[in-house]
Amino acid sequence: MGKIQSVRRVNAEAGRAITNRAKQKLKHASQDPRVMALIVLELVIVLIVCVGIYVYLDPETNIIAFPWNFLGFILLVGVSAYLYRFTKFYRIEEKQDKKWKVNS
Repeated sequence: MGKIQSVRRVNAEAGRAITNRAKQKLKHASQDPRVMALIVLELVIVLIVCVGIYVYLDPETNIIAFPWNFLGFILLVGVSAYLYRFTKFYRIEEKQDKKWKVNS
């Protein structure tokens, strides 16, 4: 098996795994509205970081001078971490729920 076929196989397996996990999350989210809020918040944080990487760190699209682009990116990551910390209580609660399900 060549490298390209191996990469395609891994890519297909990763795509199936991501799709299956997304379906599980959406199924679980329909039972608890807080899960949907957590999923939306995670998506927003990921998009903020991705756009920040593209805007602040990509040299072709960078419109901000050198030291300020890194400071802007660090600020975006900090805001994302600040938003994510509001989900701590729910994440701990969710982890304990999973632990109870495994033990019972």
